[in-house]
Amino acid sequence: MEQQSNNLPALRGVAPDKITKQQIVALFNTETIRWNYNKMLQGLQGMSVTKENLKSEYSEFKEADKFIKSITDWRKAQAAPFNSVDALFLEVSKEIIEPISAELQRLKVQVKAASDANAAEIAQARKEQERKDAIVRSIGTFINNCTTYIVTATTDDQIVLVQKRIGSEKSKKTFYAEYWQELADKCNSLDVLINQQKEKIREIKKMNDEFEQALKNNDDTKATELKEGLELANMELVENSIRLQEKAFDESLSISTVEVGQPDLNVTKGKSNRWRWKVLDIDFLRKKFPAFTKVVLDEEKIEAFMKEQREAGLFKTEETEIQVNGITFYKEKYL
Repeated sequence: MEQQSNNLPALRGVAPDKITKQQIVALFNTETIRWNYNKMLQGLQGMSVTKENLKSEYSEFKEADKFIKSITDWRKAQAAPFNSVDALFLEVSKEIIEPISAELQRLKVQVKAASDANAAEIAQARKEQERKDAIVRSIGTFINNCTTYIVTATTDDQIVLVQKRIGSEKSKKTFYAEYWQELADKCNSLDVLINQQKEKIREIKKMNDEFEQALKNNDDTKATELKEGLELANMELVENSIRLQEKAFDESLSISTVEVGQPDLNVTKGKSNRWRWKVLDIDFLRKKFPAFTKVVLDEEKIEAFMKEQREAGLFKTEETEIQVNGITFYKEKYL
């Protein structure tokens, strides 16, 4: 919309002290009619912003802001020839602008509240998804780690330690929450293979002890039988380890994953930020960038110092200049 730049002819010949508020209202009415003021105000009054109907931007707000700026600029232009009654122009413009401003403020408060509520709901949904994802990752990692511990175990004590770790992990019901039963089921599914591994390790240890004893007794026949048995037992241990790894892999793949529904909600964009600065260490700044600082002398303190030195007898000398701590004191002729 183009702004009018001329005053009403009716006011041009009126003395400033004769201009009335009613005349100024009539002048402003031409501008408010041009902006379809009543329709704009009624439109804003009929609006209500909630979480559900929040939009990223509102053309009504932009139009109202433009109207307020236009009326303000227009008032200044129209009042220019009548500076002595500018207060009346200002009073009338405020009366016109205030209803629009009040509705804008009301709606913008609603927009912020709705946007904050939507942002909080979106953040909560993301947080919930992150929680579930973290639990799923923990289950998979734990099952795989347990399998590694088991297949690399060479003693009965090491197997027992793994079983204790499983028991400790299953005690974390608060963390695993709705996934706890799934964790327990997956751990329990490994029990048979773990026990087989433990028994095989015990069997191999026993056979190793017997093999060492047979060698000490020079019982070659017994030693040969035990050596063959050890080779077979070790092969079975490796096979059981492979089955364990395959089982752990299957269990990690079958972990339930739940996608938390992300709310399809709008949030409004905040105003742009701008960078500012402040000095934290003026001495460091002065060393690094001398041009960034200015040194200002405290002349009163220097004068006071010079007075103290004069009283102390510093200037009772034939010299015409004396330097003290970077200051040169010198004699100057005066009338």
